[in-house]
Amino acid sequence: MTRTWYFGVSAVLMALTLATVASAEPLRTANVGDRMGSLVTGLQKADGGPLGSCAAGAPVVSYVNYVVPGRPADDDNASFQAFTIGDRVVAVVAYDEQDLSTPVAVYADIDGEGLITNMWPAADAPDACAILQGLHYQP
Repeated sequence: MTRTWYFGVSAVLMALTLATVASAEPLRTANVGDRMGSLVTGLQKADGGPLGSCAAGAPVVSYVNYVVPGRPADDDNASFQAFTIGDRVVAVVAYDEQDLSTPVAVYADIDGEGLITNMWPAADAPDACAILQGLHYQP
């Protein structure tokens, strides 16, 4: 499940929309207004590196895996994956704990305040570039 973005940032969330999530069980959930960090508290952080940008001159998006302690800290074992611009977490994808290759939900902070402003089931989430273009601040 290695996630490389030679084909653009939107490819990841586009793939998420094709996933079925009927019986998915995320490690934890959150609601609009909750802190983005509440999703990943107590998990092991593993930097994934830069992914690319949505357009020429747009900020570079990176990703970070969040893994339950005791699991290998890699893409295949991530319960959550955060998409960042600089030090700011822009979006977090939650994966099904029964099948870590299945995304369940996408949470976004479009105001840059560290709070969840939007959330979608993975099948209904906009692609990453649409989320980034909807930010209410300049990272």
